Amino acid sequence: NTARDSSWEWSSFWGPNHLENIIYRNFLTAFNSRFPSPGNADTSQPFAANGFDSGWMLAGGISWAMFQEDSITGTTIARGLRKISTSGAETPFTATGWPSLVGAFEAGLGIDAVGASGDLDYDLVSEETEAPVEIWELCIDPVTDEVVLEGIDAEDKCKVPPKE
Repeated sequence: NTARDSSWEWSSFWGPNHLENIIYRNFLTAFNSRFPSPGNADTSQPFAANGFDSGWMLAGGISWAMFQEDSITGTTIARGLRKISTSGAETPFTATGWPSLVGAFEAGLGIDAVGASGDLDYDLVSEETEAPVEIWELCIDPVTDEVVLEGIDAEDKCKVPPKE
């Protein structure tokens, strides 16, 4: 029900929107087959892809440290993380992308990583990234006490119901 008045209790929240990413769709299929749940990873574990990418980033940072540094420490791994978002060759965080990552890091080059959560284009100055998200609204119908979950169109801008 999209009719909102002051008697509706509601809350809005956001989550990642990865559906256009082929790496994410492959990740989601593998995740759901390995960890079946009543829902699916897209709704019950919406940030699982981010955790997956974090593991790949750590492995990449360690790989950089192995080839380009004197030791593997937090600092040398961090230097490797800075090589994951460069203007190098686009490299997917997949089994087939791993040899490209290792080859680039062995040669002292950076990569342009694409993970299950999307492009991992971090601004090296601000240390921030951008990613598409979806905004959802959770409403409780005051008459039926039914919980309604609905996506909010980007044009909606989460209009707040008027207060009495």
